[in-house]
Order: sequence, then structure tokens, then C-alpha cells
Amino acid sequence: MKPSVLLRIVWVACVYLTGCSGRDASVVRFNKFPFEYSLQSKPLIRLYAYGAGMELYDSLLVVCNTYDQEYFIRIYNKNTGELYKKFLKRGKGPFEMPYCGRISLDLKTRNLWVANYRKNELWAYHMDSLMKKDKVIPCGVVQLPAKFYPVMEFHCYDSMFYLPDLGGVQVLLF
Repeated sequence: MKPSVLLRIVWVACVYLTGCSGRDASVVRFNKFPFEYSLQSKPLIRLYAYGAGMELYDSLLVVCNTYDQEYFIRIYNKNTGELYKKFLKRGKGPFEMPYCGRISLDLKTRNLWVANYRKNELWAYHMDSLMKKDKVIPCGVVQLPAKFYPVMEFHCYDSMFYLPDLGGVQVLLF
């Protein structure tokens, strides 16, 4: 008998004898969920039922609707559905976008980030000034590296941006 075959037989025997026998008292067996929850849905108000992106901020619901012909972003009262503000006009003028990508809300800085995916940029709007001013302009614009073009998906959490590129997900700090 070859030594490699003998070594394999000894290895299998050792694994069999020392492996999991299923009799470990510290292992907890799980047969069913300990609690059952009954979830109920609430119908969305038709005004924001077609949102491409939604973010909650205090009592506000920020909705990005990329199919809207006038304004991309609308802010509603999340409880009543009352429209507070609409901004980011569709167009090619200053502070307008022909096409809007995703939105993400950074709760740490209180900035709403909007992807201008044709220009490979992220536009920032500060939530406090957004609600106070009539004319809304971005408080910051970040030009992204070319490898992230087009910016269709991103997430902002704790002032870090998670952006997918062809090689996987990368984290950018601003």
C-alpha cells in the first residue's frame, strides 16, 4: 500500500473519531423561530408611490422620482403626505440636471446627496437650509473618478461613500 493512501485512511479515521458527533451539550438546537411577527403594510400615497429613491429624515420623506418631468426631488411629511418642497428641476441650466441618479442621506452631516450620473458628480444639499430657503442650490459638488462612471448606485453612511465600480465596492472619504 502506498504511503499517501495509508495517510488518507488515517486522516479519515481521525476526522471520524474526533469530528462533530452531534452530542455537544453547548450546542443549541433550533427547530422554529421563538417569536412570530405579523407585518402589515400601509398603502403609499400616490404622489410618491413611484419613487426611485426614498430617504427618511426626522418627520420628512425625501423622494427622488427620475421619471418626473418637472422636479426630481420632493419632500413630504411622512405621516400626512403633505408636500413641503420640490426642487432639482429637470433641465440643462445652472443647478438643473437632465437626468438624476440615486439619492442618499448622510445623517451625520445632514446632507442629502444626489447623483448627477451624466456628469459623474455627487451634489450635496444641506437639509436644514433646504427647508428654509426658496431657491435651492447645492452646498457642495464632488467630481468622482472616471472609474465610477456612470454613478447609478451609491450609499452614504457616516460621511463615507460606498460606490460600486467594475472591480467591486470601494469606499471613498470626503
